[in-house]
Amino acid sequence: MPTRSIWSWQSNSDPWNDTQTKEWKQYSDLQNELIEEAYQKKESTVVIGNYVVDFQRMIQFRKTDEHRQRKVKREIININQDLREQRFGYGVKSIKGKSFCSDERYGSEFIYEWIQRNKHVFENDLPNYSAIVELAAKGIIEEGKLLNEESDAQLMADQLQTMKNKDSKEIGNCCIRLYSMESFLYKSINTAMRNDDISKVDTLGGYCYLLTMKLDSTDEREDLIVYRGCTLSNEMIEDYKKAVGTIINWLSFTSTSKSREQAEKFGNTLFIIHLVDNWIHSYQNDISSLSCYPHEEEILLNATFTLKVDKVEWDINTNKYFIYLTHDQTYL
Repeated sequence: MPTRSIWSWQSNSDPWNDTQTKEWKQYSDLQNELIEEAYQKKESTVVIGNYVVDFQRMIQFRKTDEHRQRKVKREIININQDLREQRFGYGVKSIKGKSFCSDERYGSEFIYEWIQRNKHVFENDLPNYSAIVELAAKGIIEEGKLLNEESDAQLMADQLQTMKNKDSKEIGNCCIRLYSMESFLYKSINTAMRNDDISKVDTLGGYCYLLTMKLDSTDEREDLIVYRGCTLSNEMIEDYKKAVGTIINWLSFTSTSKSREQAEKFGNTLFIIHLVDNWIHSYQNDISSLSCYPHEEEILLNATFTLKVDKVEWDINTNKYFIYLTHDQTYL
């Protein structure tokens, strides 16, 4: 079974009081990666936002007050083979109609609005990727401040800015990897896009543009079935029943898995999605080779992904609804 190194800090109110029950909180994926890298390089300390991790004493302390200390620990754990429920099990409401905007607008009103606000980073309709990376990094930092996630936001922005002078493929791969991490980023993006929250365009739009361009440009073409388990309300299930035989869109980026067994563990509904290989274009990407969670076998679908609702049925054996959908560009 695969393993990974996990760093945690002691979070109970008084970590030096042995009468208290010890409580531990894991560092985020980004922080954990930075700490482990420094540890493997045998550095004595590493700075994480407003804190310093001291490997010799195995403590964390504030940069402004070394006396405010907490214990840290490193563990080697088996990687949980389950999917992340919040990522793979969030209910997606059906939206009738092909799209909310034309293909020239990249399919998403959210991303189109960002393009309209930032025409200066396009020259003769060609994107200036270096400038877009700068805007995307700045936006992530601003969004992190709003959510009190400055440390992760800065780490993501720093990684993205190292791509400034790289080609679009490397920039896209970096965006995929950041999106795969357990952080505020994918959650904020999908909440904004599902709710058509234009107030988040300035902070998240640049990154979304880079991610959607990566998914638009993939060369992957494979006829396959992917799955997504969700908890849907009765009203949402009725929406899908009424939509049988029609085209719908999922507004946000959508995480699906090749593993039916894992997806079936979530919710009252299983989406069974047939991605047809018709050699026209691909709007999904197998991100497992770039993901921090390769065991999830994630196929990431682009924003405003177009699907035909084939049928909705109740499965008595699993006590779930099965919703069958097909993505086949020959019907567009």
